[in-house]
Amino acid sequence: MAAAGHPEWRVRMAAARALGRIGAAAEIPALVELLKDPVWWVRYHAAQAVTGLKGMTPEELQVVRDTARDHFALDMLAHALAELPLRKRKLWA
Repeated sequence: MAAAGHPEWRVRMAAARALGRIGAAAEIPALVELLKDPVWWVRYHAAQAVTGLKGMTPEELQVVRDTARDHFALDMLAHALAELPLRKRKLWA
């Protein structure tokens, strides 16, 4: 969690990826903050993490999207949500 606020963008990106792999709903506030990051790669991995959290329902994803008022966050979440069916197909193939 502390890595999510690190000054180096690569560390923040790694934090987003790690939170997505091992995290749960409790990490959503940290991931929403990472969705607002000025670096595209950090936002991308944060959005991938949010949409890939185990147990996240479409309704919960919509709440995250509704509360992420930042335009960068909204764009990246829309991108990740559009990719979601493709990612699931790759996992199940």
